[in-house]
Amino acid sequence: DDLSKPTDTTNASGDTTTTSSTNQNLSITVSRPVNGDTLPLSENLEMRTVISGATSGTCNLTASGPNGKSVTKSVSIAAQPSYGSCSIDIASSQLSAGEWQISMTATSGSSTGKTNFKVTLQ
Repeated sequence: DDLSKPTDTTNASGDTTTTSSTNQNLSITVSRPVNGDTLPLSENLEMRTVISGATSGTCNLTASGPNGKSVTKSVSIAAQPSYGSCSIDIASSQLSAGEWQISMTATSGSSTGKTNFKVTLQ
C-alpha cells in the first residue's frame, strides 16, 4: 500500500522534501578512512568527517566487527566557519583483525544525517 510510504512534497521555496518524523538533511562526508580501506590493526582507527548543514550537535559512531565485537563512540560536532566536523579515534586495543561495518549518525536539533561504510583491519 503506497499510503504507508513517505511522500515527496514541494515547499514554498521549491525544494523537494520527504515527509518523515526526523529531517534527514545533514550530509556526512567521511574524509578518512575511505570506504573499503584496508588498514593496519597496529594503528588507531582515526575517523574524520565533514558535516554539512550543522555547526553544533553530536556525532555517534558504532563500529561492528568480527565475533560480535562492537565499539560505540560519541563526540560533539566541532564548529568550522561554514560546516561542522567530527573526529573520532578508536584505540587499536578495542579492535580486532577483520571487516568492520561502521555507522555514523550526526544530529543537530531535529536534523540528522547518516552514513555507513566498512574497513578491513589486518
